[in-house]
Amino acid sequence: MARRMHPMEAGERDRYVQFLPQTESQGSSHYPVMTDGTAIGAWARKDDVGGRERVAAEQLSAPYTTRWEVSYRADLDPDLVNVPKAFVLVYQERRYDITAASMIGRKEGVELLTVAQP
Repeated sequence: MARRMHPMEAGERDRYVQFLPQTESQGSSHYPVMTDGTAIGAWARKDDVGGRERVAAEQLSAPYTTRWEVSYRADLDPDLVNVPKAFVLVYQERRYDITAASMIGRKEGVELLTVAQP
């Protein structure tokens, strides 16, 4: 369970994000294909945690971890839903893969750790 030093104030949630439900289906090549569902909007607090540079296939890439906090929602409750598998977070048209989700307090909110897609 994630803990905060102080309760999340409404003014701290100043970034409008969207959660895109992910549905797995079989593509024409018989491999799994993820498709986006109808977006769910929410206000969130954003905190850039850090990044690291690495060289992959002779290309420089810099995955960056971002922490998001949103008000509690049952459809984002990590005890009820596998949030990293079920959703992709979108902020300012950039997609973020959710790598972890945890409850803040007793349904005070949900903390999400994400990595920006290239």
